[in-house]
Amino acid sequence: MAAFWWPPKARTELPAGASSATVRLREFPMDQMPPVMRNKFKSGINRSITELAQKNAVASEILIELVDDTSGRVMDKLDGKEWVGAFDEDAYN
Repeated sequence: MAAFWWPPKARTELPAGASSATVRLREFPMDQMPPVMRNKFKSGINRSITELAQKNAVASEILIELVDDTSGRVMDKLDGKEWVGAFDEDAYN
């Protein structure tokens, strides 16, 4: 599986063969990001998730929970779909 950028993570919980994962992030204040930056972040990560799923023939729905490692609070959920392509500069030229 190819690597892609994540903020500082404490650990990833991904059962073998699963299409869902929990990524525990350390000191990454998503709730303090301006909405457009948060959506751009989600767009890029969801695009990477989609590409990895296609490359690895994952046919089922994808769900990745981004969890604050200290509090255990779910900050957001990614599905490989939301905002994909919304920030592609080439699409607006």
